[in-house]
Amino acid sequence: MKSLCYNRRRMSSIWEHRLRRAEELQQAWPFAREILQFLRAVTSFQQDIYRRVRSTPVLKRNRLDTALLASYFPPLLALVERYGPRDLWTQAQRLRDRTESDWERIIRAYWNRSGSEGDLTVPFFPKAILQPYTIYRAELWRAELGAWGEQTNVCPFCARAPGVSLLRGEPQGRILACSLCATEWDFPSTVCPSCKEARLEKRPQYGSRDIPWIRIEGCDSCRIYLKSIDVRRNPAAEAAVDEIGSTPLDVIARDRKYTKLESNLVGV
Repeated sequence: MKSLCYNRRRMSSIWEHRLRRAEELQQAWPFAREILQFLRAVTSFQQDIYRRVRSTPVLKRNRLDTALLASYFPPLLALVERYGPRDLWTQAQRLRDRTESDWERIIRAYWNRSGSEGDLTVPFFPKAILQPYTIYRAELWRAELGAWGEQTNVCPFCARAPGVSLLRGEPQGRILACSLCATEWDFPSTVCPSCKEARLEKRPQYGSRDIPWIRIEGCDSCRIYLKSIDVRRNPAAEAAVDEIGSTPLDVIARDRKYTKLESNLVGV
């Protein structure tokens, strides 16, 4: 049995860490200032949801409380209208006219990976609400299970694709972090997490001198890419924040005709 990789900080502090890191990178990365300001607002919003679900005993049972989660749609729409990019602002206006039942269906559809009510909305809205809920449920699951029997290219808890690859210096070499629930697990550094291609000549990497601790891991077999964050080179890095803020690397990947394995929270 392989042990799951636990964050070195308590999951309950993940939000403070993200907020601090986003503020730091806003000062260091002018090119990402607007998107990081938006991320800070979303992170504060998610922190409130996380605190509420932790104090709601019913959520410890294995069911999705869509009524509770749908109640967060109005404040999320207001947040997007104030801080969000134009495309999300337009979607927020459309969602204003929907009912609570519609919001519940959107959340349930994203949870079940059955779409997001057709073209009604982009994944950002249900994902922003579900992410802190899923992070909490994954935290409970890891505490109960403690180990996982095989190396897999999807999250062992929620079966979502990884959102980022991490290098921390453990013997396994590479850790994948879930794009939804933030669970971390070991995965071979020589293998593509999308198609499992293992030939090194098919696994190019690209980087930027301005962001030396983050690289693009590409795959020429499936044309998918994932960002890799070397925490050994920058211990202050925070996976979700650094991944979202390092937009020049996404431009490099797109110019080389790669598609991201899983879009991040803001849809990049």
